[in-house]
Amino acid sequence: MSRVVTDIKKIHKLAGKVHKELGDGKISKAKRHVKKIIDLDLDEISRLQKEHGDERVLNECVVVLRDAKKALRDLDSFQLFDECKQLMDEIIAIERHEMVEVEEDERFEDELYEYWYENWKDLFFYHGTASFSIDRIKKYGLNPNMTPWDQSDMKRLYSLFKKACGNEYRSISLDFWRNRMDQQKLKGVYLSVRKDVAEGHGSLGGEMWHSIIGKESYANNDQNKAYYILYKWIIGEHLPDLNIDDDQYQSLCANARRIKEFAVAHSNLTRAEINEVLTIFRKYWRMFVEGKTVVLTIQSHAPAILEECSFLESYEKFKLFTKRMRDRGASMEQIQD
Repeated sequence: MSRVVTDIKKIHKLAGKVHKELGDGKISKAKRHVKKIIDLDLDEISRLQKEHGDERVLNECVVVLRDAKKALRDLDSFQLFDECKQLMDEIIAIERHEMVEVEEDERFEDELYEYWYENWKDLFFYHGTASFSIDRIKKYGLNPNMTPWDQSDMKRLYSLFKKACGNEYRSISLDFWRNRMDQQKLKGVYLSVRKDVAEGHGSLGGEMWHSIIGKESYANNDQNKAYYILYKWIIGEHLPDLNIDDDQYQSLCANARRIKEFAVAHSNLTRAEINEVLTIFRKYWRMFVEGKTVVLTIQSHAPAILEECSFLESYEKFKLFTKRMRDRGASMEQIQD
């Protein structure tokens, strides 16, 4: 029996398996084109080969096979299964027969699809977070705007610190902190293909909160150190004028009542406002101290990934992405990097 006929029969059998597994909806186009392979008359193909040779058989079948291959490539990543890829590979093997003419663009697309399938289709990403965020993630999924704190608390804290700082240099740091809060809404979900990088990000926990209270306070579970820093924000612009050295200030901070009364006497904030700051601080202190780093593994077709990298949704979107990059002068090596 001709090798070409043998290969077509193999494709025919594989097409039957693929057709059976394909569902409905968006993949109806692929199912329709795979059905055309099943509808090929194998007895007629054998007769054509005996009477006219392999070239005639290839001319009769290659269009149907190529259309099926292209239709399968239109499937989204999560709709593909192993037999789909196997069927496409077998069709490409037929197309590479010396009697079949294949355009250069077609060869390039075959190679591009192979690259996408092997390197991007089942790519896993890592997201670093903290244990206190897990319940929210389970309930709402990964959301770029989700934070472990209430935005209203952070905005109130910002306004109180701003009042306390006045024109003192800390107000510059505070504006930077507020900008980070605003930017986070646009940043999206932090993702990495490296687990260690994601773990490092997750270990930051409340990154912006750390920038106010000090990461070391949390790392060492040192609440006294946290109060030491917190009251510097509360006293704000008047602290440099009080002529107390660091030892004296630490001594004040060691006594909760004394440091609070000292702050009431010297801060731009009222007693009620200082109590607000302390209430917000206590609300988050224990949560961040007890939080543990958690690294989540996420498939490339998860909504959180596609929101950041839509070209991972399907080969067609990946192809459009690479075309835009190539139109800008990027080589395939640069795109792969």
